[in-house]
Amino acid sequence: MKQFEIVPTKIFTRDFKKLPPEVQKRVLAALERIKQDPYQGRKVKAVETGEWRWRVGDYRIRYDIEGEDIVLLRVRHRREIYKNL
Repeated sequence: MKQFEIVPTKIFTRDFKKLPPEVQKRVLAALERIKQDPYQGRKVKAVETGEWRWRVGDYRIRYDIEGEDIVLLRVRHRREIYKNL
C-alpha cells in the first residue's frame, strides 16, 4: 500500500505547539495512522477546505487529501475546530 506524504501548514504547526505534551504524542501517533490510510477519517460535509477529520480524544485533526499529499490544516479541541477554518 502506498504511503502518503504529510504536509503541515503553518497554522497546523502553531496549533500543534500549543497542545499539552501528552496530546502532542497522541496526535503524532494519529498522524502515523493517517499516513497509512487517510480515508479512514471522517468526511466533513458542506465544506471546501478541511474535508476530512480525525478524532484524537477531545481533539480533532482537520486535513485535505491532494493527490498523494495529506495537507494538515488544523488541530484543536473539538469545540473550537469548526470555527473559522
